[in-house]
This record gives sequence, C-alpha cells and structure tokens, in this order.
Amino acid sequence: GGQLTVCYSCSHSQWGYTRQSSSATGNPATTPSPLTTYDKRRHMARDGLAAFSLLWAAQQALILFYTGIASPFDRLQALLVAASALSSGWPPVLCAALAVRIYANCEPWPNAWESHFWCAQTDAALLLSLVAQLLSGSGGGLSISLSNAQRSFALRDANRVVRWQLAFFYSSAALFKLNSSFLDHRYSCASPYVAQLLTAYLPDTLSLPLLASLVAAAPCTVALGESVLSLALLAAAAGVGGRGTAVAGVCLALLLHFGIALTPPPNNVGAFSVLMACRLAAFAPPEALARAASLPRSASEAVSAASLTSLAAAAAAAAAAATSSGGDGSGAAAGEVGQMSIMFAAGVDWSVPTFVLLAGVVLRGVAGGVASRGVASAAAASPLAAAASAGSGASGYASQGFGRRAAPALLSVAFAHAFAGPILGTQNLGGSIMYSNLRVVGGSNHLLLPTNLLRLTGAVVRVEACSSAAVNALYPGDSFLSALP
Repeated sequence: GGQLTVCYSCSHSQWGYTRQSSSATGNPATTPSPLTTYDKRRHMARDGLAAFSLLWAAQQALILFYTGIASPFDRLQALLVAASALSSGWPPVLCAALAVRIYANCEPWPNAWESHFWCAQTDAALLLSLVAQLLSGSGGGLSISLSNAQRSFALRDANRVVRWQLAFFYSSAALFKLNSSFLDHRYSCASPYVAQLLTAYLPDTLSLPLLASLVAAAPCTVALGESVLSLALLAAAAGVGGRGTAVAGVCLALLLHFGIALTPPPNNVGAFSVLMACRLAAFAPPEALARAASLPRSASEAVSAASLTSLAAAAAAAAAAATSSGGDGSGAAAGEVGQMSIMFAAGVDWSVPTFVLLAGVVLRGVAGGVASRGVASAAAASPLAAAASAGSGASGYASQGFGRRAAPALLSVAFAHAFAGPILGTQNLGGSIMYSNLRVVGGSNHLLLPTNLLRLTGAVVRVEACSSAAVNALYPGDSFLSALP
C-alpha cells in the first residue's frame, strides 16, 4: 500500500531539470535545478519557448502595424500577439495568438502567397504541440499552465516538425527553379534582383561588362546556392552532419533573405525575409535561443548587441538611400502606390532593420548550439523516433501522441504543398514556385518534371500591355511585346 517514487532525469537533459513521477498519480512534478535558475532582472527570455515567442511576436507586430490595425479582428490579433510576448509565451495566450494568425494566413486561400501557407503550417506545429501538452494535465483534463519540462517538450516537438517543413519548402523552391526560363538570364527572375543589388550598393566605377557578366551568372548562382542550403537544411532536419549542417543551412538561408530584404523597390519583399528569419530559429537548440534573446550579461555580449544594432541601422540607411535614388519605380513602391509600400514609413523600409535584428538573434542561437550538441542524430531529429523514446510521464505521453498523430499529418501536408501542387496543376500562386519562372500551365518548361498533370486549367492568357497607372509606375521598364514565350 506504500507509494513508490521514481526519480529520473528529463530526456531533454540540457535544460537541467529533474522530474519526479509518482505511480499513484502518473503525473510529473517538475522543479528547476539550481543550474537553470535565471536572474529575471537580467534576462529577457525565461526559456526557449519565451525566446521564440519574442521573435514571433516581433515579426507579427511588423505585419500587423502596417495593416493599420483597422478592423476588430486586426485589433484582436495585435492584442493576443502582444500578450504572448509580455507573458513569456504563456501557453493559453500563445495558443490563441497562433490560432488567429493561422486563420488570418489561411483565410485568403487560394488567393494568397506561398509565405502565408508556410507560416500557417509552421505555426500549426507549435500550436498542436502546445495543445497536446495542455491536454495532458492532471486527471486527463485541460491545464492552463505548463511545467518547465512540458514547455521544453512542446517546443522541442514542434521544432522537429518545423525543421522538416522548412527543409521541404526551401528544397521545392530550389527544385522548381531548374527550368529553361529561370536558368536563362534574359528571362530569369534572378537577373533583375541581382542587377538591382549591384547598381544600388556597388560603386558606379564598376565596368558595364563586369556587371553584365555578374547578371548573366545570377540564375545559375542562385539555383546552386538554394540547392546547397536546401541540402544542408534537409541534413540538419534528419540529424545528419551534427550542428555543422544546421549552421551552414541557416547561414545560407539568412544570406539569401538578407539580399532579398536589401533589394530596392519595386521588387522588395523584405517582409518575407522577416517571416522566415524567426522560423529558422527552429534549428537553434532552445536553451541557446534563450541565451541569444537575453539581455547582455558581459562586456563582450554588450559589444555584440551594439554591433548588431549598428548593423541594422546601417542596413536600413543603405536601403533608404537605394530607394530614394532608384527612380520612378522605387518612389512609387516607397509609398506612392502599390502594395509594396506597406513596410515603408518616413522613407525607411522597416523590414530591413527588423530582419537584421531577428537574424542576429537566430544566428547567435544556432551558432551557440554547436557546443551543446543540438540536433545530434537522426533519432533526435525524427518526430516518430522522438515519440517512441519520450518519457513515460504526462508530458512524455503528450509528446508521443503528437509524434504519432499530429507530426505525420503536418509533414504530409507540408510535403504535398511543397512538391505536389505545381506538378498536378492544383497550385500556382500559393505554391513554392516564387520567382522560379516555372510554367505551371501551357506546357512544362522544367528540365526534369511535368506540370499540370490534371489539366484543370483552360487556355493561357498573356498580358502584353497595361493601362493601369499603378502597375506602370511600379514597373516602368517592362516590355512585354519583345519577350519570348
């Protein structure tokens, strides 16, 4: 009739927690060890979940601010996003914030960009993992708070799924660029992007032949770079190559997004770079991310923070200068007409400094995880393997349930969204084919893959002239009549 208490260490050992499980209740009682006692006066982030909440809320705040927060639903989103950050990622509030943002991203379907669906899917992974832990409360009921170990389990489980989701998304974006149009510098989307960057930020003394050769090499350079970063993210998601593959993949991805953010109007999509920067935090070990999001604790960390802030300010100033000297198209996109003005205020594209600050924290977290093992093996990276090896307490059972049911469903949706839509012909605007020049209808131009196998679309209509003042102001240099199919 006695009670047996078994003590065992948490499977997420780098958090330094110990758990006690009672055979009578089956529910863990989690207490922090002295090794993980944080000085809250000196730290911004309580743990990895709180750190991610800060990054996620900063990204959401930028998007919501430029909507004007005009509607009651926008105000609700802003309130929940702010509360999730201020409460250090209190699960009920964070779940509500994730849910409304997922709805906002999915509501325009099918007339939405691929970034809407990427964000909705990665946010759904964290939402479902948090719900699984909240439902593992005592007596099988719903809990309104989570122990430190449960918060660790929730973020760890979500990150395993998000790493695979991001690897699928980036891989499909690279794969679909292997087509005859993208690889031809005369028609490739890579050419104007690189041309804009070169003319905006390099000295005017560079010779035209050199600039022309760099623009001509842009399509193959971009395709190769995206392929390498995709392979690195796939390897990191699978736990192959240790932390090195995660560091390489995240660094290359952030370098790509830095170039996208710095691109002057009218092709600026810095908001996309901000969206992806905070989600690449899934490749950082939670405790390293928490340290990266903390206030400086030493002189060297203070210097690092000051340097990052200075870099963000310099990047914003450079982007503002490039916009102001970019001609009619840049002026229009910077606030006169067009949807691309949403990130501009007082002549500054605020997505640029926001991206630099978020990317700096993510890089510090990913690099800081090199010494802490991070994604160490395929077993640790696989949601199904994690479910099989999870602990036997309430949080362990919730982790198993997430790994066996929710994770496979989320990964199946991500894989189908990443690869199947354009091939079947069911997805074009919202597919992972941004800037790929892929011809989904009218016959495939891909070097390896077919497109539109289901033949669900009608005849192809090509716009060769436009009388819209807004469109012509954004793209004054377009010449449709001279372009080949």
